[in-house]
Amino acid sequence: MRRRDFIRGSAAGLAALAAPRVVLAQANRVLRYKPNNDLTVIDPIYTSVFVTRYHANAVFDTLYGQDNNLNPHPQMVEGHVIENDDRLWRLKLRDGLKFHDGERVLARDAVASIRRWARADAFGQALMAATDELDAPSDNEIRFRLSRPFPLLPAALGKSSTFVPAIMPERLAKADITRPLTEAVGSGPYRFVASERVIGQRTVYEKFADYVPRPDGRSEYTSGPKIAYIDRVEWRVIPDQATAAAALRKGEIDWFEDPISDLLPMLRGDPGIVVETINKLGNMGIVRFNHLLAPFDNPQIRRAAARAVSQTEMMQAVAGDTWSDDVGFFCPESPMASTAGLPIAAKEPDYAAIKRELAQAGYKGETITLLGAPQSPGIQLEAEILNDQLRRAGMNVDFVLLDFGNWLQRRNNREAPERGGWNALTTFLPGQELWDPAGHLGLRGNKLAAWSGWPDSPKLEALRDAWFAAGTEDARRAICRDMQLQAIEDVPYVPSGRWTAATAYRKGLTNVSRYIPLFYNLKLA
Repeated sequence: MRRRDFIRGSAAGLAALAAPRVVLAQANRVLRYKPNNDLTVIDPIYTSVFVTRYHANAVFDTLYGQDNNLNPHPQMVEGHVIENDDRLWRLKLRDGLKFHDGERVLARDAVASIRRWARADAFGQALMAATDELDAPSDNEIRFRLSRPFPLLPAALGKSSTFVPAIMPERLAKADITRPLTEAVGSGPYRFVASERVIGQRTVYEKFADYVPRPDGRSEYTSGPKIAYIDRVEWRVIPDQATAAAALRKGEIDWFEDPISDLLPMLRGDPGIVVETINKLGNMGIVRFNHLLAPFDNPQIRRAAARAVSQTEMMQAVAGDTWSDDVGFFCPESPMASTAGLPIAAKEPDYAAIKRELAQAGYKGETITLLGAPQSPGIQLEAEILNDQLRRAGMNVDFVLLDFGNWLQRRNNREAPERGGWNALTTFLPGQELWDPAGHLGLRGNKLAAWSGWPDSPKLEALRDAWFAAGTEDARRAICRDMQLQAIEDVPYVPSGRWTAATAYRKGLTNVSRYIPLFYNLKLA
């Protein structure tokens, strides 16, 4: 499938989601930004979608932040003291922290927020597994009593990727975690303007006048002083890619997050536009099977279907020229990456042989409900190719197209397809989230507590625990090699390749962040 065909088809297939009227961007104090999808969930730990993470990093702050090399630094905390053979950590909040509702940020807010985050996040779960007691002995002190040393504590509490360990008021942090929060009150440099949110059209943020930037350190990524130079940020939903590109060229928007590669030559040729890749680690494609339902509850069928997924074919459709195949379960630049067991599928799979293998494994022609999301080009193009690959392997595929909000809701549904569930879907995560096992959503094998797809793999979980306990880098690398081999056996997901994606913005926009869109420290000329 060609990407330009997708541009035409997505608009026609979702006519009800036609682009809203956009207004000429003001030169100085208002930034108008076109995100990769509409913000349908404002709870920072309820979903792994990119836009919720961008929202979280604007509205909320974290106890630690990350520099451009992803190293942790104190952010909301003034610093910490480590005692008792590295088993006692005392974190002190810095002065001047205030929530958007005017209340002072207290240590008990942070404790409740950490507990809520750790119920959803893989890294947080590892931290809490090593924690005997977490409390707030005073208004400005957070205390961890550990059962064993956990030197990665600042890295866990400062991660910027899914799920962000956002600090929120205790009253929100104690809410039912099975339902997304409908109120976003943080202490970050921007406040969420709920009254101006229009689902499917617009999300608005305003500079928080009482935010006190960190007084020291270097402003890099999510660490150091976070300064809101722009008074107002408006996210504009423009479903059609060509319409978004035209809006950028006319100055109706200032930043177009995700132009597909067919549009890049035109955008690069415009002297008023900058096109660059801010996330050098790229996106890692994922084919996810539902382990709870037939036929993918059968590991033999999962393994056979995995051999139908040609990364080369996937990446030629999704990414144009900027892609890698023969990619495993860790980001290629990570020291944890290896070639063990690769490639999972041939560049040109033998579909007749795969069809026989599926039959021998017990596949009897059951319908495979595959979800697509035309509003998300990466997800949709992967899904289009997967649909074709599974059909060539002899599988009976029902390809269901959904708007992105409904795609998100259905992804979390564990019921049978006829009751709103699913059998297979495609997605992708940033390379930084697949750097190592600490926050790797896709490599969890903890059943219903795992990411949607819900794989059950005690061996993967045991290897992950061993990785945290390993004393050397060489030992951790060896464990990750074993994790990859075990993942090829259990198939928690199928890697579908890695690609880098460019972003485009008006030349007056400066200080654009690395990795993900951040709105503090940005300047408009």
